[in-house]
Amino acid sequence: MRLCEVPMDSNCTYDFAFLVSCDYSNPNGDPDFDNRPRTNYETEHGEITSECIKRKIRDRVVFLNEMNPREDCDIFIRENKTLNEKMDDAAEALGLSKKKNDSDTDEKKTKAKNKNADKINEYMRNHYFDVRTFGAVLSTGNNPGGQVTGAIQLSEMTTPDPVQITTFKHTRKAKTVEKKEDEDKTGSVFSEKPVVVFGLYKGNGRYSAYYGKQNGVTNDDLKLFFKSLVAMFDNDMSACRTGLVVEKLVIFKHKDEESTGPMKKYGERLVTESHYEGDYPQSMKDYNIYVNMENISDDVEVFEVDLY
Repeated sequence: MRLCEVPMDSNCTYDFAFLVSCDYSNPNGDPDFDNRPRTNYETEHGEITSECIKRKIRDRVVFLNEMNPREDCDIFIRENKTLNEKMDDAAEALGLSKKKNDSDTDEKKTKAKNKNADKINEYMRNHYFDVRTFGAVLSTGNNPGGQVTGAIQLSEMTTPDPVQITTFKHTRKAKTVEKKEDEDKTGSVFSEKPVVVFGLYKGNGRYSAYYGKQNGVTNDDLKLFFKSLVAMFDNDMSACRTGLVVEKLVIFKHKDEESTGPMKKYGERLVTESHYEGDYPQSMKDYNIYVNMENISDDVEVFEVDLY
């Protein structure tokens, strides 16, 4: 079934599980480890954080919204303005703006006395796609708006098996500055590019219709989310991210806002059985992939999405 054929109803809860393959790429660099691909230090299994996935989805939404603009689909977490400035803009649009020196009280008292927080909160939910879907902390600055619990939550992504990391070393003739310690006699600069040779990452998530109703999530929002999820790497290509592909997406649609089991259990229904030789898997051919339908509730519709 194509993604466009999956029925989207914001009044129903959805669980979903998805697979991402990685070939000679760095899906998520670890800032604490010289930007090497994230791994579990004990098991050597690959990892991608949920924040990394949400960043890629946000960027894809920005791209799609530029093609087909919607006033309610701006992105809150992005580099164009500080978050507090955006909340100040919301207050100004509502005629509630406070000047920075209106009061001599400290920041905590200002927050407590802000009677306009609910209006600002509603404005942010109505105008920002990622506030409605992923939630946001709006309790900072001169015009705080409380907090929003995201209607969509994502797990961390992990590989079922260890991943092999290799490092490509490069030389660059063009100098960045006049003299560097890592230059050789010819003036070349050395650099490294660590990548995962191959990894199959699995993640899952849930859309909560309960929080969706509170946040004003629409059917179109759900369509946009899944459309962005399956194409999230299209706007994220770089020299170290050329081999990332969303390989599979399975959607579990509940009959109403109540789920029939924990989010984690629905993620486990997407099974990856490995049968590789050697220390590490090398390709998608090293896996048997299927959906475990055993004892699944009659109130759940299952959609295996054809992506390519």
